Amino acid sequence: MLKKIAKAAEQRGFDVEVYHCGFDPHSLDMVIVREVGIAIFDSTSPHEYFPSCGGDEIIDIYKTAILPGTDEIYADQLKDVSTRYRSKMNEATANLAKAKELHDELEKIYVKAMDFTAIDDIQKDINEQITEWAQDVDRKTILH
Repeated sequence: MLKKIAKAAEQRGFDVEVYHCGFDPHSLDMVIVREVGIAIFDSTSPHEYFPSCGGDEIIDIYKTAILPGTDEIYADQLKDVSTRYRSKMNEATANLAKAKELHDELEKIYVKAMDFTAIDDIQKDINEQITEWAQDVDRKTILH
């Protein structure tokens, strides 16, 4: 649904921000269309949202689209899926923590060998190129 909303907004000429799920890059967790003041997002676990701003308008698709009693009818299956999901989330989080630990170990090695002056020079060159490109775009815009 979020992909369809993003596509429809883009087709109407709006700038659209899309935020992908950290665990599934093919899935979207949020779409923001600032020009019309909306943010649409998945508020299911593990990133539930409980509104705290008076101006927030919540449209609960679950309440609109799911027939009453569905949770009760499928309680066993929902419990099983939730348990497996929670287990995989815990496993994924543990793997991310291990990856971070390994990254930090590698970083300690590379920091000792890093020439930060060279990195600063590269960053300065990139910034200068971006500034030149932006000025070229501005000049072309003015000429047209």
